[in-house]
Amino acid sequence: MVGGGLFLDEKLTREEQDELYNESVVCLNRICVTDDKEEVLTMLASLQIKAMLLGKNTFMRIDEKQNK
Repeated sequence: MVGGGLFLDEKLTREEQDELYNESVVCLNRICVTDDKEEVLTMLASLQIKAMLLGKNTFMRIDEKQNK
C-alpha cells in the first residue's frame, strides 16, 4: 500500500481503502469520546494522514480513468 511513508506508490486495493476508511471512523470516534487533549491531537494527526492517503488514491483513480 504505502511505500514506507505518506506517499502512495500505486492505487490502494479496495480492502486497503476500506481499512483506511474504517480507521478514520475510529479516529473520529476517539476524538468525540476522549477526555485526553493529547489523544485528540494524536487522532487529528492520524485522521489527516488517512484523509490525505484516501484523497491521493481518489486522484489516482480519476487520473487513470481520464488517461484511458
